[in-house]
Amino acid sequence: ENPLNSYISEEIFIHFNNCYFENNYCPKRGGALNYGKSKHTCNTQLEFYQCKFIGNRAGQPGGALSIQSYQSCEINQCEFIHNQDGAIFIESEFNPQGAVSTERPSSRKPGITITNSIFEKNEGTSTSCIVLGTTTSDTPFTINNCSFIDCGTSELTGNAITLTSNLKSISIEDSFIEFIEITGFNGIKIQSGCSINLDHVEFIKTAQNSALLIQSSSNPTITINNCV
Repeated sequence: ENPLNSYISEEIFIHFNNCYFENNYCPKRGGALNYGKSKHTCNTQLEFYQCKFIGNRAGQPGGALSIQSYQSCEINQCEFIHNQDGAIFIESEFNPQGAVSTERPSSRKPGITITNSIFEKNEGTSTSCIVLGTTTSDTPFTINNCSFIDCGTSELTGNAITLTSNLKSISIEDSFIEFIEITGFNGIKIQSGCSINLDHVEFIKTAQNSALLIQSSSNPTITINNCV
């Protein structure tokens, strides 16, 4: 590719199948994998299937995974165990490195889907498991059939999941956050004006502040069913 070309690369797809990442470190984001943001990689659709992330850490949020892409990211049947600095960081709106800052691919179709996955004993400063970049926008976010067990933070007001961006929608279903061996921390923090749906979500022995905190300056549609 011509290095003088400032345009974003065409859309590509990368599938990680049955991969194993253990005890890796990055001084920035993504202890196991830091992918995206540059003009060469930011237009990538990513899928992780039956992968394990164990004991990874980073100097910034995203101890296991850091993804910055304009396309979708799907995580299915994966395990995140004892990662530090927040297991996953995802951002779908940013200025790509090496490209015109205002350029976005015409095929941009962001989406974040995490299903059938296990989060256990992950740690972070303010978020232990999943945090999104604050500029992430117009992105549907889905969690389905996931467990979050004994994931704590160094800040007493920390959360397992922090969603503080203007997403397109939030749906969390058939999942639970539980503290068994450690003193409970908070569960889910949402600061967004999008539609929010929680169905069959359990919060077990959370403590400090709120099991569920929802804040919005607008009037979103909020639906909460069968939660404990």
